[in-house]
Amino acid sequence: MREYNFDGIVGPTHNYAGLSSGNVASMSHGGQISNPRRAALQGLAKMRLVASLGVGQAVLPPHERPRISTLRQLGFRGSEEQILVRAASDPLTGDHALRLCSSAAAMWTANAATCVPASDSADGRLHLVPANLTSMFHRVLEADTTVRVLRSIFAAEDRFAVHDPLPGGAHFSDEGAANHIRLFAPGLPEGVSLSEGVSLREGTGACVFSPDDGSAVVVVGKYSLEVLYARKQQRPPGPVPK
Repeated sequence: MREYNFDGIVGPTHNYAGLSSGNVASMSHGGQISNPRRAALQGLAKMRLVASLGVGQAVLPPHERPRISTLRQLGFRGSEEQILVRAASDPLTGDHALRLCSSAAAMWTANAATCVPASDSADGRLHLVPANLTSMFHRVLEADTTVRVLRSIFAAEDRFAVHDPLPGGAHFSDEGAANHIRLFAPGLPEGVSLSEGVSLREGTGACVFSPDDGSAVVVVGKYSLEVLYARKQQRPPGPVPK
């Protein structure tokens, strides 16, 4: 089985707008001057490096930005040029609406979708659930385009299933693979997937496998979450990785 790595590429409207309240990197870089071309070239250089190591490498395209359709929904009228001018100088909000609708955050592919590998699924297909990203306005704009892109790439329905995003709202707010981790150990037939509940996005976590009963304990900050493997076959001899 060959591994494939998907990267997003930085779009031409990449900017440091400081839109993610509470995100240290976003807030500390807010207002700085961006260089979309340089950022895109850096991303491509990283992809070439990965490909040179023998890993399958794919590129997800940038989303259409500024998102004129959303600016129209927010009440801006006129031609596309007039909408951009008005959104850049609104008497109440300044250029905030334009910044929201110009975000190139779709480059963060970890937020694109949650993946369930074919080896873990009941029907033997790879399942992808595009993230709804409802916690932040500038990210929720990505979901419909992500669905279309993934359905174009994973079009063979006998092997892949690309689902609709989960319904919005706080109960099902979803940040894709950024809040998801899959645990496995050699010799076990299936992996164990952890998602949401505790945020695995911020900071580092520790994963410890027990050599005695095959359980896995994930520790993230002050949280400890234990997951027990359902044993379907004898554990093979040798050390269990940590």
